[in-house]
Amino acid sequence: MSFGLWSGSLGGLALAALVIPALGQKHVKLPSVELNKNFKTFVDSYCIKCHGAKKNKSEVRLDTLSTSIDNPATAQLWRDVLDVLNVGDMPPEEANETPDDKELAEAIGLLTDDLMKARKALAASGGESVTRRLNEIEYIHSIKAVTGVTIGDEWVPDDENGEDFNTLGWYQTFSPAILEVYEQAAEHALRRILIDANAPYEETKINRQHPAEKVLSARRQSVARMEENHEKALKVPEGADPTKHGFKKKGDYDRAFPLHRHNPYPQFKLYVENKNSATGMLLYNMRGGPIESIRLTGKTDWRAEYVFRARLAAENSMKPENKYLMLVNNRNGDRRHTRRSEVDLIPVAGTIDDPKEVELRFKPTYGEGGHRLMMINRETGRQGGEQHANTQIVDKGGRVPAYWIDWLEVEGPLYDDSYKNKRRELLLGKEDQAINESVAADIFRSFARSAFRGGPVSEDFISKLIVVYKQEVKIRESKVEALIKPMATILTSPQFLFLGVDKSHQRRLGLKKKVKLSGNDMATRLSYMFWKEPPSAELFRDADKLMSDHAFMDRTIDRMLNDPKSDRFYNEFFMQWLGLAGYDEMTLDQRQYFFFDDIRRYSVKQQPVEFIKYTVNHDLSLANLIDSDYTLVDSVMGRLYKELETALENDRGQFVKLNLDETNRHRAGLLGMPIVQILGSTGSRTSPVDRGAWILRKLLNSPPAPPPPNVDQLEIKDKNLTARQLFEKHKSIPQCYSCHKKMDDMGLAMETFDAVGRWEEKKELVVSGLFPDGSEFKDFNDMKKKLRSKKDQMVGSMLESLIAYSLSRESEFTDETYVEEMVEVARGNGYQFKPILKAFIKHEKFIYK
Repeated sequence: MSFGLWSGSLGGLALAALVIPALGQKHVKLPSVELNKNFKTFVDSYCIKCHGAKKNKSEVRLDTLSTSIDNPATAQLWRDVLDVLNVGDMPPEEANETPDDKELAEAIGLLTDDLMKARKALAASGGESVTRRLNEIEYIHSIKAVTGVTIGDEWVPDDENGEDFNTLGWYQTFSPAILEVYEQAAEHALRRILIDANAPYEETKINRQHPAEKVLSARRQSVARMEENHEKALKVPEGADPTKHGFKKKGDYDRAFPLHRHNPYPQFKLYVENKNSATGMLLYNMRGGPIESIRLTGKTDWRAEYVFRARLAAENSMKPENKYLMLVNNRNGDRRHTRRSEVDLIPVAGTIDDPKEVELRFKPTYGEGGHRLMMINRETGRQGGEQHANTQIVDKGGRVPAYWIDWLEVEGPLYDDSYKNKRRELLLGKEDQAINESVAADIFRSFARSAFRGGPVSEDFISKLIVVYKQEVKIRESKVEALIKPMATILTSPQFLFLGVDKSHQRRLGLKKKVKLSGNDMATRLSYMFWKEPPSAELFRDADKLMSDHAFMDRTIDRMLNDPKSDRFYNEFFMQWLGLAGYDEMTLDQRQYFFFDDIRRYSVKQQPVEFIKYTVNHDLSLANLIDSDYTLVDSVMGRLYKELETALENDRGQFVKLNLDETNRHRAGLLGMPIVQILGSTGSRTSPVDRGAWILRKLLNSPPAPPPPNVDQLEIKDKNLTARQLFEKHKSIPQCYSCHKKMDDMGLAMETFDAVGRWEEKKELVVSGLFPDGSEFKDFNDMKKKLRSKKDQMVGSMLESLIAYSLSRESEFTDETYVEEMVEVARGNGYQFKPILKAFIKHEKFIYK
C-alpha cells in the first residue's frame, strides 16, 4: 500500500482520521433475510389492524414494511417491533384480538432469530478480509521485531473488539489522538535502541545478603519501642487527655494497645520470639506484618540479564499449595507512574531442617526512574481474607508459619551484546560522524523495508523523510538522535500499523475477480495468525513455496505450531473463541473466596490453554473439549479441587495429564474447568443463565439474542423460590421464554459447581433437563456425554471464530459452504485440529484477496 508520508504533523493526523476508516469499506451485494412465514401470519393477525392502510397508530405502518431485511434501516424498524413486543406494549391489552402467551413467545422467538441472521448478513464483507490496525499484542511484538526493544503495554492504545475478537477490522477506530500515541511509542523504542543502548557496560558483580541479624535487630527495637509506648499508655489516668501525658495526639495513645487494629506489636513479637529468626530472615503473610518483602537491587540495566539465587525454606506448618514466593519489579513507570510487574514464581521446596537453594534468571523492565526488585510472599498479596485471618490468629496469641531465608544474592549485569548488535544493524554499521544525508536515506530504506513486511518503499517517501531529518539535525544533539523522528514516521505509516492486502492494482484495472495472495502476503497472514509478529527472514525466503507446494505449507504450519511462540496463538485464539479472555477482569468476593489467591488464579487461567495444547499436540479429537477421560492439572489445582488431589509433586507447577474415573469425571472437558464456572458466576454466586448461554454460544453454535431492554423489570423477587422454580417462573414470561427455554436447564445442571468451580453434589438439586432440540439429559455428566455427539456444532463455532480471528471479519452467509466443508474435513480426520487447520488455510477463502 502506498499512502505517502505520515509524519505525525497536523496534516498527517487529519489524513489518518479521513483515510483509515475507509480502508476496510466494501460495496457488495448482500443476501436478504426473509421473515419467517409464521411471524408474518402473527403480524397480519394482531398488528395490521392498528398499523395498516386504514389505521396507522403512531404513524407506524407494518403493511408496507418490507419483510425482506436487506438493509440496516429495515432491520432497525423490525428491531423496534421486537422491542415493543418484548416490553409488552404491543399488542395492547385493549385490542379486540390478542395472542395468548404461547403465540407471543413463539413470535418473539421467530423475529429474534431472523434479526440475528440479518445482523450477520448486514455485517458481511463479501467474503473479503478486512484491513485492520495491529492490536496490542501484535504491535508490541512488531515493534520488538524491527527495533529489538520490548515496550510496555501502557504505550499501546487499548484493543477495540467486536463480540469476542480483537482482530476485527470493522470495530476499530482511528483518530489523531491514537496516531499521536503510536508516534510517542515509536520514538520511545527508537531512543532506547539508538541512544540508551549505546551507554557503556557496567561491571558485573555479585551482591550477597545475610539479612537475618540486621532484620532481627530492627524488629527487636520495634518491639521494645512498642512495649515502652504501651507502658506509658498504662500510666495515663482513666478519662485523662493523653496529649498531656507524653502523647502527641490521642491516636498515638490508642495505637499503644497491642490489640488495636493499627498496632503490629503481636506480629513483631511473633517474629522476635521465633527461634528461626536468629538463623535466617523470616517472611510472614500478615497485614502490616513484621516483614513481607526485601529489597534485592538498586538500579538495574535493562539491556542485561541478572541471576537471583537464595537458600530458602518454609516452616513445617506451611500449607503445600502456598509454598511459593514471587520476584517482582517495583519500578517507576515509563509514563510517570509507578508500576509493579511480576518476574517469576519461586517454589519453596526446602524445610527448616533441609533448606534448598534456588536460582532464577531475569531481565529487568526498562524504567527511567530505576528499578527495585523485591521478593514478596505470593500467598494472597497485600490484601485478602487469608492474610487478614493470619493477622487475627497472631493478635489472639496464635502462630502462623513463615518463610525462612538464609541468604540471597544477585549477580549482574550480564550482557550478551544483542542490543548493541541490533543498534549496529539499524545504523548500517555507521556512527554519528559518518552519517550524512545519503547514509540517512540508506538507513531509512533498510528500516522501512523491515517495517513494511516486504512491502514497497517509494523514493518519494524517502525524500520526505530526509526533509524531516534535515530539520531534526538543526535541533538535536547528534545525527543519530536526528534519525529518531523520521524513523518513528515509518512506524506510524499505514504500511506498518495496518494488516491487510493491497487491492489497488485490482481496482485500477477494474478487476472484480479475486486474486490469489502473494507469497509475502501469505507469510504475513500466517505469522500474525500464529505468532502475532512479522514474518521471519526464513518465512519470507520461502514465501512463494507456501502458495505452490501444499506439502511445504503443511510442514510450515506444523513448524509454526511447534514453535514456543505458538503459545500466543493458543492464548489469543482459543481464549477469545471460548469467551475466556475476560477472566483477568473477573472479581471474586474476597469474603467468601479469600483462599482464591494469585497462584490459584494463574493455575485456573492456564488450565484450558494447557488442555487444548495437549489435545492438539497429541492429535486427539476436539470432542474432548466437550467431554473427555482426562484433564490437565498442576499441584495447586489438585489441592484446591479436592477430587483432583493427587501425588503430583513438581517444583514449578507444571501441568500434567490426569486420567479421570467415575469419581471425578465431572472435571472432564471445558465444562469441568473452574474458569468456565467462574465466568459463569457473578463473583459471589453462580449464574445458571450465563453458564447455559456459554454452552449455546460455544458448544452448540447457537448464540442467544441479547436480553430484552426491560430485563431488570422482569426479575422475579420471590426469595423463597429455588433456582429451578425461579427459572420456571422466568420462562413463563413470553418475552423471556424463547431464549431461556434453550439454556436454563443446561445452566442449572451445573449448579453442583459453586462460583469458583468447586464441586459439591446436592441431593435436593434437580439437574436433569432438556436440550434446545427437546432431547433429555439426566445429570451434568450425561449432559456432557450427549453434547459430545453434537460436536459438529462446536467445530462450526470454532471455524466461524477462526474466520474472524485470521481474516479480520465476522463469519457471514458467504462462508457457510466454507464452514460446512471444513466440518466435513473434521469428520474425516477424527476431529483432529491440525488437519482442520491445514484445510482451512489452503482453502480459496483463505488464500485469495
